[in-house]
Amino acid sequence: MSPAATLFDLGVTGIILLSALGIGYASLRALQLKCENSAEQVWFALVCGLGLLSVGTLWLGLLGLSRAWLLIGVVLGGAGYGLWVLLHGRAWLLRQSRREWVQWLWLPTADLPMRGLVWGLVGLAGASLAYALLTYALMPPYEWDELAYQLTLPKLYLAAGRIYYIPHILHSNWPLNSNMLFMLALAFGSDVATHLLMLACSLLLAAGCVIFAAAMGDVRYGWLAAALILLTPLIWRLSGTATVDAAPALPALAAFFALQRWQVTRQWQWLIVSGACSGFAAGGKVMVAGIALLLGAILVLDQIRYARTTPRHIVRNLALFGGAALFSVGSWYARSWWYTGNPIWPLLYPLLGGRDWDLLGHEYLEYVLRSNLFTPQFALTLAGLGASYATLLSDPAIMDLFQVGYGALLPLGVLGAVLLIPYSPRWLWQCLLVAGGWYLLWFFLVSHQLRFLLPGIAFAALPTSYVLISLYDGMCILLYHPRWLRHTAQVLAIVGLLWLASGTLAWRDPLAREVYERREPYLRGQISRAQLIESRLPTLPILTYANTHLPPQARILLVPYEPRVYYLDRDFLWGNLVGQRVIRFETFATVAELLDALHAQGISHLIYVPDAPLGLRYEQQYYQLIDALRSDCSTLVATTEPAVGPAEVIELRFLNPICTAPQSDISN
Repeated sequence: MSPAATLFDLGVTGIILLSALGIGYASLRALQLKCENSAEQVWFALVCGLGLLSVGTLWLGLLGLSRAWLLIGVVLGGAGYGLWVLLHGRAWLLRQSRREWVQWLWLPTADLPMRGLVWGLVGLAGASLAYALLTYALMPPYEWDELAYQLTLPKLYLAAGRIYYIPHILHSNWPLNSNMLFMLALAFGSDVATHLLMLACSLLLAAGCVIFAAAMGDVRYGWLAAALILLTPLIWRLSGTATVDAAPALPALAAFFALQRWQVTRQWQWLIVSGACSGFAAGGKVMVAGIALLLGAILVLDQIRYARTTPRHIVRNLALFGGAALFSVGSWYARSWWYTGNPIWPLLYPLLGGRDWDLLGHEYLEYVLRSNLFTPQFALTLAGLGASYATLLSDPAIMDLFQVGYGALLPLGVLGAVLLIPYSPRWLWQCLLVAGGWYLLWFFLVSHQLRFLLPGIAFAALPTSYVLISLYDGMCILLYHPRWLRHTAQVLAIVGLLWLASGTLAWRDPLAREVYERREPYLRGQISRAQLIESRLPTLPILTYANTHLPPQARILLVPYEPRVYYLDRDFLWGNLVGQRVIRFETFATVAELLDALHAQGISHLIYVPDAPLGLRYEQQYYQLIDALRSDCSTLVATTEPAVGPAEVIELRFLNPICTAPQSDISN
């Protein structure tokens, strides 16, 4: 790893964040919105700025203006204003924010054991961030999802200079806010910066918990919530990669925070910020629209229960909230509807329909989401719901594709917070409403993978930390006399909390340490970037061969299930059964018919990487067709021997008479 390259990646990340600060600060000034303190102002500016950068990049792409020089210019312009805000125009903002953080960290009104807890939590969180940085964030992209579509899509859009319809990658028509930030990093020529941006989002999420708790009157549970988030195994495993499952948690927390501010001040500007941040969260993943709906429900319930607002005012406030949300996420749904006729294509196909999809594709997608291919799936019943929660407490690693788990402290804390609802502040029961609603949406609507719960992690961490701090305070009151007993109990409680919190620290996990040790040679410059990538992506030599030896006009079909094409610089089409319905393999009775269809699509080559069948209907016919193409209608151009088996680059022969011979009929 080159120090110069690392400094460049860090610089690109810093410029994008500085641009977000400038754009977000300008938007808050336009709303004439004053936050309670400087740290809060900076935090909201960063969150809103990142969301506006994402939406702005989308709009430029839809207008055909995704040019690297233009995107760089936009980022540099925002960064210039952000720098002016920090160093000249509003220099007091940075100084005051720094003083507030020092005060929150020092806790002048707290006793020494509590300060020890906070300082210990900060140390544990820092160690967790260091692991994520060194083991994942500074590495080149090699995770499955980021190579398949998270980075591939912005790379394709940037190369084309526009955002366009890609029917053979189903993820391309979902909301992609984080991917728009990736496009900005790629415009600068840094794919490692995409990792650093996601790590920065996790750090901002933790900081948001501290700022929120300070605003609610007790910063102690903010520090605990921040540590619980950063010590969650899935956070330190994913936040240093371009896998976007955790990123929507940041605007989701901002939306909830702004809603709490509105409930106190009744300033309409906070409704705008809450709605916009809800939309930014929904723009990160398609299912996170559920959190926006839950926050809208809280808005209505709060006005009915506390404010006794008239129906006219309820409708007006809901319109402000919903209008801001539609502004920030509606472009994604409109784009998908324009391309496919379905705003969330291909989801809900039987109800909403859509082009380039059918009921068989819906069957395949539902099978993959609801089968045990990745993690165990529970019956969609109340008993299954209880079983999922029990598994979350007892053995969460089996619900995690990465097998690092989630930690039992958060679900236990949420359960404890439910018992405190009659004695809790308003924000707590509202937070629990979002946490519970999000869990139900996750259970009934998506695959039961724990990483899909991450957008709502702050709504579990804050109640958990509130419960733990409340128990600590209650213990101090009960044991107030004699003093030696109280102090002893305080020390034991603090040590116990730190021990519990450190239970999920990556450095204590032998497997996590082993992963770091495998990355260490790259950090020390002992192996090259290509060597590291090939150790994680055995097909890299085949992709490199295609880039250097195939003609520029070649179009490659990827079969049977290999979608990791970020490092492929030739045009391609996914050929798997689940991700596309452009080529419907079950409709071809002979390989000659398939060959004609491939010719019509401009396919000239195959990249074949063996993979195990998934158990889909017509899958046997699919494999027979692919085998017939390889044996009768193609020429082997290159092959390699990765760990998964021989990967091949194959050139199709469209005029081969064997392809029309009767023996090639595989319809049976």
